[in-house]
Amino acid sequence: KVNKEGEGVWITCGIKELMEWRLLGISTDIFVEPVSEQGDEGTQVNFAFHVSRNSAFYIWKACLPLWLTTAMSFTIFVFPPINFESRIGASSTFFLSTFAMLYVVGGALPKTDFLTKIDKLIVLTIITVVLSGMWCIPVFVLASRHNDTAAQMFNNTFAVASIAIYIVTNITVLVPAMLKQSR
Repeated sequence: KVNKEGEGVWITCGIKELMEWRLLGISTDIFVEPVSEQGDEGTQVNFAFHVSRNSAFYIWKACLPLWLTTAMSFTIFVFPPINFESRIGASSTFFLSTFAMLYVVGGALPKTDFLTKIDKLIVLTIITVVLSGMWCIPVFVLASRHNDTAAQMFNNTFAVASIAIYIVTNITVLVPAMLKQSR
C-alpha cells in the first residue's frame, strides 16, 4: 500500500517482452470524479505504457535485405557497357526483388499516413536500382556508337557515385533516428 509519495510500489507490470517493442515504463493518472446526484463516488485510473520500437528488428528484417539487394544490383556495372541485354536483365531482376521486399517489409511496418525511415530506405533503394538500370542505356549508346573506353569510364564513374550517394543517404536517414532513440 502506498500512503505517501515515494513510499512503496504503485504498480508493477509482468510484461517482459513485446516482440519488436521495448517497454520503457508505465505512467498513471488518477481522477477522482465528483459525487453524482445519486451519491456515487468514482475514481478513474488511466494507464499509459511508454514503448519504443526495437530497431534491431528492422535492421535485420528490413534494412539488411535492402542493403544486400542494392549491393548486388551494383554488380551490373561489372558487365561490359556493350553487353546491354545482360545489364538490363540483371537490373530488372534486382528491381523486381526490391519491389518484392517492399511488400514483405510493408507487412511488418505500422500503417501510417507518412513515410517512416524504413519507407524512405525502400524508396531510396528502388530509385537507386532503377537509375542504375536506366544508366545502362546511355552507356550502351556511347559504347556502340562512339568509344567503348569512354563508356567504361562513365560507367565506372556512375557506379562509384551511385554507391557513395546511396551510403551517404542511408546514413542521413538512419543516424539521426538512431541518435534520437539512444537518448
